[in-house]
Amino acid sequence: MYDILLKNADIYDGSGQPSYHSNIFIKDGVIVKIGDIMGEEWALHTLDVSGFVVSPGLIDPHTHYDNTVQHDKQMTSALCQGVTTVIATACGLGTVPARQEDLPKIHQLNSGMVDYHTDFEYKATNIDEFLRYADKAAINVATNVGHLPLRIFAGGWGTPKFEDIAGKMKEALRENLNMGAVGFSIGLDYYPTLPDVVSTEELTELAAVTKDCGAVFVTHVRPVNNGHEEVCSIAKKLGVRTHVLHTKTMYPQTCGKPEVIAEIFDKAISSGADVTSEFYPYHGGETYGIYYLPYWIQEGGCEKIMERLTSHTLRSQIIEELSKSYENLCYYKPARFAYIKNHPEYEGLSTDQVADLRGQSIGEALLDILVESNLEVSMLAADVFDPAVSRQLQDDFMYLFQRDYYTIGSDSYGSFRMVHPRAFGAFAKILRLSREYGLKLETTVHKLSKFNADRYGLSNRGHIAEGKAADIVVFDYANIRDNATFGMPRIRPDGVEWVLVNGRIALAKGCPTGVWSGRSLKRS
Repeated sequence: MYDILLKNADIYDGSGQPSYHSNIFIKDGVIVKIGDIMGEEWALHTLDVSGFVVSPGLIDPHTHYDNTVQHDKQMTSALCQGVTTVIATACGLGTVPARQEDLPKIHQLNSGMVDYHTDFEYKATNIDEFLRYADKAAINVATNVGHLPLRIFAGGWGTPKFEDIAGKMKEALRENLNMGAVGFSIGLDYYPTLPDVVSTEELTELAAVTKDCGAVFVTHVRPVNNGHEEVCSIAKKLGVRTHVLHTKTMYPQTCGKPEVIAEIFDKAISSGADVTSEFYPYHGGETYGIYYLPYWIQEGGCEKIMERLTSHTLRSQIIEELSKSYENLCYYKPARFAYIKNHPEYEGLSTDQVADLRGQSIGEALLDILVESNLEVSMLAADVFDPAVSRQLQDDFMYLFQRDYYTIGSDSYGSFRMVHPRAFGAFAKILRLSREYGLKLETTVHKLSKFNADRYGLSNRGHIAEGKAADIVVFDYANIRDNATFGMPRIRPDGVEWVLVNGRIALAKGCPTGVWSGRSLKRS
């Protein structure tokens, strides 16, 4: 007897090959047979999936669910889209490796970009412990090692030169990668891994350790014009598998010119670099409130930040610099507040609206809200309201998505009330766009499943084949669509019917079943 039989399945197996029609037999979490129903074969659960697409469970290679998977085991936002595996600790963030005494300060520093609950005890200090605490959610979890906690672990809360902490950083990186992390993740926008602190030499030496361990160099690039070229050069020099986050056109700089971005990667790949890339299918992004603080204010960590923000002597200077950095760094305005620890009444309102309500300038409001909420603030960029610009940016994105090396990741984090719509919509949206742009479904399924599994060394996932883990999504391709918006971001998509995680039904008719059969995954 089998546990589950998926009967009359149109199978897109994740390989990129055209679909075929068959039946899938599952037992003990594994696909044990694909073929005809013979004689007296029967299963405890038989699902007739006629008319639906049956594909591998989708794999999200870019998330900030490090905390969420520890205290919100249901993981509804991912599960309702057909995602069965998430990879945490993108953009160099995360909390491990760390000393126990540094954990609360790291959480506070990143609280606007991770789902941090002050009443939950986060205990993990290394990858092994993190994977243990993240186990047994509704979906599978893999993780990178983050550059930010690695630097704090080796060099404290200052910004020492790499040569002074190189040995300790490389030793801790190697140790944690060998615990099963799938990659090493950098984010050269975030304290203390700031662009004027982290040298190309540091990136190269840490990427070399990553290659030695067989892991992926996951890069949120330096925020300068040659950031992509820098990491592509490292990829070519070392032969390290490199995955570049946040790659898309922007308005007005590159809107309508996706080939400018593609040329960078095409050139690197043709010269021997092993590089892939991604973005999420939305225009506006999300970040934390301290992103708008000049770097000199962030030096020393949270306590020093609060000292400077509450200094009467520095107040006028900080307000002026905050106003300038908001104007320069918030690329689609006005930003809105996604989460404010002590001001939920402002969530969903724009910076302009909140400043008007408080009778302050934007710089004054940002400063005081950061103080009043102990730095725990999350910000959403605005959507693009000009239909012509919005359509061009979408066309640019779909141009890039059709490159062999390009995939998507949701970049999701938090269970905030006003999350980014990508948290509940990214994968449903790319499936809808693939349908609307007339792309081959087998190619899109490959990009969202086996492509990511292969990239991150998850050899047992992303492929419907005998002997593979039974992570499977059943969806209505003709009707799948995202419903989440910037104004109402927590609406689930249409068209995702069934999701199986390790051979158990985690989503039925679009609703979570309460079955938490996910596992922590290590690089294979």
